[in-house]
Amino acid sequence: MLQAPGHGWMLSPSPQGRALRPAAPSQGTSPAPSCWGGGDGGSHLAPGHRRHRGCGRGAASWGRAGLLRAASSAPLGAELYEQRAEAFLQLCDFQSAALNFRKVLALGPAREQHCLARLALVLDLQGRCLLDQELYSEALEAFTRAAELQPHRRVFRRRSILCLAALNKFPECLRMLNRDLAEDVRNPDLYVLRASFYEHFGQLSLCHQDIQRALELDPQHGAAQALRQRLQRRGLEAKAEAASKALCGDLRGALLRISFAIETNPSAAEFFTLRGALLRRLKDFGAALKDLAKARQLCADEGPEAQEARRQLVLTYNDRAVHCYARGQLNEAVMLLGEALRDERTEEGLYVNRGDCFLRLGELAHALADYQQALELSPGNLGVQRRVAAALHELGRRDVAARWYQQAEARFSATIEHDPQEALHHLRLCPQKVQSTREDTLQSLRLDPTDSEILSLTHHLFPRTTVQPILRSETGRLTQETLEKTLQSPPEPTILADDTWCDSSRFPRKWRPQEAQQSWPSQSLRGLTSRKT
Repeated sequence: MLQAPGHGWMLSPSPQGRALRPAAPSQGTSPAPSCWGGGDGGSHLAPGHRRHRGCGRGAASWGRAGLLRAASSAPLGAELYEQRAEAFLQLCDFQSAALNFRKVLALGPAREQHCLARLALVLDLQGRCLLDQELYSEALEAFTRAAELQPHRRVFRRRSILCLAALNKFPECLRMLNRDLAEDVRNPDLYVLRASFYEHFGQLSLCHQDIQRALELDPQHGAAQALRQRLQRRGLEAKAEAASKALCGDLRGALLRISFAIETNPSAAEFFTLRGALLRRLKDFGAALKDLAKARQLCADEGPEAQEARRQLVLTYNDRAVHCYARGQLNEAVMLLGEALRDERTEEGLYVNRGDCFLRLGELAHALADYQQALELSPGNLGVQRRVAAALHELGRRDVAARWYQQAEARFSATIEHDPQEALHHLRLCPQKVQSTREDTLQSLRLDPTDSEILSLTHHLFPRTTVQPILRSETGRLTQETLEKTLQSPPEPTILADDTWCDSSRFPRKWRPQEAQQSWPSQSLRGLTSRKT
């Protein structure tokens, strides 16, 4: 419902369309008169309507018959025309009053300003009475003529705006309002009136802006506060509908409702957080990141709302990284996970995911550093231990190829400590220690007797001998005892202090571990790659 501040008219829907209806006057507002003169130029009141309060007081000396006789007599002087105009005005015969004031103006400029003001008043009263009858075109004409007579009286233009609104001429309404605002930028009533138009036609973000401007000018403005509360209520209702649709799986419907809620209140961080979460689930990661960044910007402190926005932002970075990983965009995935780790340092899933990216890129030292950080956050996590073991084993093989046998043997030993169940990890393959290599091969053979790589190495180390005699030999029996002890009581995983992969100074600076944050979302993140559990 559109109500103009400062007078008692509002725009409300009706069965015949939009119409201006009289509203209860607010404090300090005079109600529009409910009497009017005849539209045919006569001097009588419209039948069935009461007179205006005070009608007839100034016309007592004239009387009805006297006015009619004066109208038909010889031309009068300016003073008598003015008196007769005032008398017709008291009788609410606005058309006759206007005619007499025009005759005064035609006789000379002696009282021009006074007569112009009185004529504008007559036209204004006539227009307000026509509004009572819902004759909007005629009322618009009266207000327009009044505004032409007294351009400095903006109230005439505001009433013209209401008539234009009732006639569905809203572009003209906004043009007039914008012109008034350009002339009077510190008038909160004008902003509230324009906000009411915007609300009525669904431009809620513009409505919110005008309400904010009005309240900045007058924080106690009643109409602005009422309009803001109405918008806030609609926004909360839309948010509840969005949450309900999201729970039912209707993500698109939920997105439409929360977008509507944001239009009602673009300064509500919780609305942007919810929309960002929905966009993340719809895999529109770019839009989700923008909304969540906006939500964090709107949060004034590190309260629950800020923590939720940060949580959703981290999840969005991670999900987008998973998406990039699946498409082979590994460098971008690494960058996204680095952004997530700037906000959250206590979730091992982020380190695991970035370590998987580094592993596929061949950056074994960086991958191992991330895996080890994840293991510190989640001690005993078998999935992380297997990743550490895989990275160590690959580094050990590189050391063997580079003939760094001592370092390779240390890496292989650490590999077994982290994942003793994996058969290939027992193949330390140090050419300088043939006996140790044979023992490692037999341990691997007992763990997985079908692996082709292990069988090929066994035939190479034990030529012209089948598998079963090898396993029943003294060497085979000793390796079985050693393997059983290792599996029953696996050694505690250790980190080699002189290894380059545990040197934080070699880690990329922008991803170097910092102090852990205090909170993290309850749901954990999964690793990017799948491994045997």
